[in-house]
Amino acid sequence: MTRPGFSNAAILMSVAGLLSFYKTNPPYTHVAGLAIVIGMLGSSIVILNDLLDQDDDEVTAPYLPLPAGLLNRDEAKLGFAILITLCLICLNYVIQDPFKFLSASILVVIALLTSAAYCIFKNTGFLASLLMSVPYIVFALIGYIVGDGNIRYITTNLETIVVVISSFLISFSGNILAGLRDIDKDPLVGNQTLPVRLGSQRAFKLVVFLAAIDSALVAWLAIRDPKAYYSLPILVIALVLMGISFLPILRTYGEADRGRVQRMSDMKMWLLGKDIKLIALVSVFSLPIGLALGIGLRLLRLFFQKGYKKQIIDGGLSDILATTNPLNNDS
Repeated sequence: MTRPGFSNAAILMSVAGLLSFYKTNPPYTHVAGLAIVIGMLGSSIVILNDLLDQDDDEVTAPYLPLPAGLLNRDEAKLGFAILITLCLICLNYVIQDPFKFLSASILVVIALLTSAAYCIFKNTGFLASLLMSVPYIVFALIGYIVGDGNIRYITTNLETIVVVISSFLISFSGNILAGLRDIDKDPLVGNQTLPVRLGSQRAFKLVVFLAAIDSALVAWLAIRDPKAYYSLPILVIALVLMGISFLPILRTYGEADRGRVQRMSDMKMWLLGKDIKLIALVSVFSLPIGLALGIGLRLLRLFFQKGYKKQIIDGGLSDILATTNPLNNDS
């Protein structure tokens, strides 16, 4: 239900926001507390999305928890309420200043409202992708506040501005990738996403263009500080993986009716490169935190996916869907 892939990127972006203000290794209690806060906020956003999109998901993604019957709506609502409550409690713990806690709490509300608006306006294409980009920007800003930054003076911190721009680029392109994954069935429920409007190949080229801009920003941050040079090899690895997968993805996206699961498999190497690029961004500010958090979250995602897949198989849903590994890839 928590879709770890979403939460992983959210946590990494928030930690990048925190480190962009600290510029040195912060107390690890701050990093751990922020990761917990954003993990719960990201998971609550996914639950909210699933609640609002349940009818459409029955067509486009029937193996998700609500349409699959693994959870009912009351259980999902309870989980959402618990996560948001715990998120705010933990946020109050890591932010001692009342004004900064209020600022961060307002950002949490903005993230929830724009996520709900995304579900309502999903058929608008460009506007929908813009709305879904706001939560990622919020994650980075909350990290900045946890790092003791003052939201009123954020424009004076160039590194934080770059992290916020990177958050937007990653989230906007990530939403396009999500639309590409569902391009075969979204038209059936009236979702006129950017991939549906542009076509799969043109939409993926837009993703590549945005990734190139984001990569340039990460490289620029790295070369500005000799202490950050060690993040460049990590960025190169990410670019190699994404470059290798570019033409195969472009070719397969020209094929109609490949299905959601197969399109997820097509994206596997690109998504791995995207994850490593995020690690490179965090590593610009702190290599130990970037590597430890990036690798740790990746392993945690695999653990969650393995458990969720076991639930699906044990429940017999795989036979219904005529597939044995609906969660074997990043989502």
